[in-house]
Amino acid sequence: MSARNTAIHIFDVDRTITRHSTGRRFAEYGHTQGLFSLVDLLRFPMFYIRYRFGFVSPQQMASQSLPVAGMSQAELEKHATACFTSRILPDLYEEVEPMVADLRQSGASVALATTTLALLVRPLARHLGIDTVISTELEFVAGVATGRIVGLPCFREEKKRRVLSHLGSLELQPQDAWFYTDSHSDIPLLRAVGHPVAVNPERRLARTARKEGWPIRYFG
Repeated sequence: MSARNTAIHIFDVDRTITRHSTGRRFAEYGHTQGLFSLVDLLRFPMFYIRYRFGFVSPQQMASQSLPVAGMSQAELEKHATACFTSRILPDLYEEVEPMVADLRQSGASVALATTTLALLVRPLARHLGIDTVISTELEFVAGVATGRIVGLPCFREEKKRRVLSHLGSLELQPQDAWFYTDSHSDIPLLRAVGHPVAVNPERRLARTARKEGWPIRYFG
């Protein structure tokens, strides 16, 4: 019997394996479908810029009321799948599918870990054959979205905590994990795993990666 492959490869999503933010793509899609107003669409870029540059705390992110309140889970899942097919799949870097397929063929575990709502990421995970999504969860009560998220967003230290908890549930050690990301906000998790990889890194992450001697990869 062959030894169990204990490697796990964990990918961030936005601008790591997709060219653009999946949340932004859903906002654009939602506006065309009449789900979101023009005000909602214009509000999103400013909040996203503040998030990207570290001006938004996890607590501030958790307190945001998302413009999906009152929508059913089934309706949102239907729209998330349609958005994936029309807007997110074309954003997927061409290197990603064969890379994930090769990793799975080798017996390694593969997961996604992202701040993006799990609702938006699960169609992508299914497309790639990935079972594990570590992400921010939207709150539903009796099958209807409240507009709030469950707990803290999967961001910075919280993303690190959740990923390390997942590794523990698999009886894997942090040194067995590869983590791929473009964002400086993921530095806590990059420093916690045995194999940090900067992918299409932001300027601040690129500087840190060169200083730390982390590999840098470019997709696309």
